[in-house]
Amino acid sequence: MKTLHLPLAADTTRSVVPWVLLAGLSAGTLELAFSSFYWIFHGVSPSRILQVIAGWILGRETALAGGWASVLVGAALHYALMTAMAAGYALAARRLPVLLQQPLRYGALYGACMYGLMFVVLVPLLTGSRPLATLQPLDWQVACFAAYVVLVGIPCAVFARAARHD
Repeated sequence: MKTLHLPLAADTTRSVVPWVLLAGLSAGTLELAFSSFYWIFHGVSPSRILQVIAGWILGRETALAGGWASVLVGAALHYALMTAMAAGYALAARRLPVLLQQPLRYGALYGACMYGLMFVVLVPLLTGSRPLATLQPLDWQVACFAAYVVLVGIPCAVFARAARHD
């Protein structure tokens, strides 16, 4: 008599977690490197970028005056958000396996959605400001959107696929 062996949820979770963490680290580093490269030509240092991110929860003035402590808060927030995005894709892929079959297509779409979620919904809610589209130059908006598509969404999808095949 044949028995059906289904993996326990803990088995699946244990194998996915390292991939999700790696995806968050990769997407976060790629996006931060891209942002740093873009803004360095506008006189904005990478540490200032992280302070601005910290300002989403600390308040802009507090974060900008906070020195290295606010840089670390911004880095932690940035990587936590990227890891949450990676986890979101991995969870969605458990219910929709097609997301793993075409990671470039669906990863790009996911990145576009995450851009919208971050800069049209989340950041304005956290800061009480208008959406990014009314605050930033158009060339930055386009570049940032492209970065989320390529440097955030696609890595989330590729790592979720790697986790499934681990």
